[in-house]
Amino acid sequence: MKAVFRQQGWKLCVADTLHSAVAQLRKTPVAVVITERILPQGDWKDVLARTRDLPRPPLLVVTARHADDYLWAEVLNWGGHDVLVQPLRESEVVRVLQHAFGIRRSAASG
Repeated sequence: MKAVFRQQGWKLCVADTLHSAVAQLRKTPVAVVITERILPQGDWKDVLARTRDLPRPPLLVVTARHADDYLWAEVLNWGGHDVLVQPLRESEVVRVLQHAFGIRRSAASG
């Protein structure tokens, strides 16, 4: 996926833990956070809860090997942006992230 980000001109920051991700986000705000459904120290809901307190909360995209309608509805109802199925397909990643970045640009200009 690094190549996709490079081709699109997007910056990719990676964090190994939820704690380090939140610390990074406090220093350098981002428009979108991509997280796996299940993490070593929790899950995507923990990421959402920790990022909501940021001055400019990022949109949240959840990835999962088994992304069913229930997960998709749950992510949207909790305030997430979208769900991507693993293995990630380049076209889907680009579509979802372009949409998210468009929402961010609109919010910043409006």
